[in-house]
Amino acid sequence: MKRLLDSTSLSKLLILAVLVMLLSSCGSSGLDEISPALTFDGVSIGGLPSAVTTRPTRTLSGTVEPGATVEITQGTTVTTATVTGDVWTADVTLQPGVNLLTVSAADARGNQGLFSLSLTYDAVSIETYTTPISVDTLTISGLVDDVNYTLPLEVTVTPADTGIAPFTVQANVVGDTWSANLTGLATGANEVKLSNVITGVVDPVEAVVTITVDAAAPVVTIDPPVSPVSTASTVIIPSQTITGGSDPAATSLTVLPLPVDGAPVVDAGSGNWSAVLENLLLGKNSVTATVALASGATATARTLLIVEPTPPLVVSISPTQNAVGVAATTAVTVQFHADMDAGSITSGTFTLNAGGVLVPASVIYDAVTRTATLTPAADLTAATLYTVTLTTGITDVAANPLLQQLSWAFTTL
Repeated sequence: MKRLLDSTSLSKLLILAVLVMLLSSCGSSGLDEISPALTFDGVSIGGLPSAVTTRPTRTLSGTVEPGATVEITQGTTVTTATVTGDVWTADVTLQPGVNLLTVSAADARGNQGLFSLSLTYDAVSIETYTTPISVDTLTISGLVDDVNYTLPLEVTVTPADTGIAPFTVQANVVGDTWSANLTGLATGANEVKLSNVITGVVDPVEAVVTITVDAAAPVVTIDPPVSPVSTASTVIIPSQTITGGSDPAATSLTVLPLPVDGAPVVDAGSGNWSAVLENLLLGKNSVTATVALASGATATARTLLIVEPTPPLVVSISPTQNAVGVAATTAVTVQFHADMDAGSITSGTFTLNAGGVLVPASVIYDAVTRTATLTPAADLTAATLYTVTLTTGITDVAANPLLQQLSWAFTTL
């Protein structure tokens, strides 16, 4: 005899059946349990990629799964990003020093993707100085938020010898850099402090270094790269040659970051040295040169290189400028020094014309060789002057455009 189900058992069975159906349905439709795709383009100032470290406001951007929301968390502050299609952007305001941020994305089902990053806001910093030194005079320099700092910007020197009174020197500010000439430093340790009140920041912002005066200190210098730090701090990836001076009696000289061409060149007669740095990073690069004497005495000079995103450069073209006798079947090729955004190299930004008439052509970009090729739809006309144009609509993968529109001409056979 079959056993009948009571109402409670029947209810449980029905609930179980519904759960099985729901699970089965979810499995067949592919329940979304995947974190939304989230990417980061880097840091920009005013919408342009930048490695400048002296501004409190930064623009962050990237891509995200369409329909997702993006939030940036800084401590207890949460900023909601603007999402348009699959692109998100947000402006964040930093406090002096290192700021830890978390960028998170959430889709309609609550799946979350996130990453963290740290951004440094250098409201004031001391970047260029030497210690120990054998004399009582030294010029130092660094960075400052040139929009939000207050005047005067002063450097305070406090000798370790309590019998010598502290003194202040007013700094000279040019753009986002400052410099000050310190004279009358005391023998021994000198605390050098740059302090300033920054708009919107409650406490004064300080940078402190110790500069020691020792008559036995060896000599070491780093030449300002190209020109004074206010303009020379911008260098081009991947390499920068730096030079300086060294005590002729030095037994060793070490440069950091480590040069790629081995040890720096040291001339024992003149005390000159040079080094090629190729492992520089976008943003701040602190460069040091340290010398040592046989006695064990050492001294270190410091300077700062700031690597900014640079416009992509054209390194080769074919046909070449003013070439003659070019075959009618020739394609035009352009090679770049940087990885380019293939979507920006089109028949609208890379063109060929004759007498102002556009030549129908296809354009492709090879990411491996960084080469763009324009292939005319038909053979070119004989004995005709053609002009090639690259517009500033062409950008690299970091969205840096060509510095200016480029054009050149060639003549067919």
